[in-house]
Amino acid sequence: MDVEVWASVARPVLLASRQIADFIRVWTPGCLMVRCGMTTESTANDRSLNSIIVYGLSLSFSVLLASLEALRSTRTGFNFEITWRTFLALVIAGAVFVPCFRTIVYSRIKSSRRIAITIVIIAGISSFFYPLRFVPREKMGAIFTGLGLAVLALSGVAGGLLMVRRWFEDNDARNESGKVE
Repeated sequence: MDVEVWASVARPVLLASRQIADFIRVWTPGCLMVRCGMTTESTANDRSLNSIIVYGLSLSFSVLLASLEALRSTRTGFNFEITWRTFLALVIAGAVFVPCFRTIVYSRIKSSRRIAITIVIIAGISSFFYPLRFVPREKMGAIFTGLGLAVLALSGVAGGLLMVRRWFEDNDARNESGKVE
């Protein structure tokens, strides 16, 4: 795609995504946020950081899903074909993920957060396995062997991090109770 064509196509998409973000920000009044269990008593720094988290993660997941829509199989492997459907996928994904991440970050209602987290996890796992549909069947065994080893390695790292976290929490509890070693 030519740079001028890309710029002419990308400009309306960026404006539309800004308008969607402004619409969500304007039409989520404080009373609605309190009724939904969302907190409005944050400091200015927390609000800025939370906005960066919400919109950054929403943008990254939207770009992820748009790139998966653009992914095409060719004889030599993969190819990205950017079409109007790619931009439509970007906007729709943004419209789905902004409320999800707002719920995850701001909501006090546990069931709402769980639903939003489940949506994000399903989208992430699905997008991870989506390119496997282009892989020949005879190579699936090697791929799943590698994925299994990666899961084991990451589980070991996660277990180690969990043990370190618990050690720090136990250490903090002992320090607060006055039993310093």
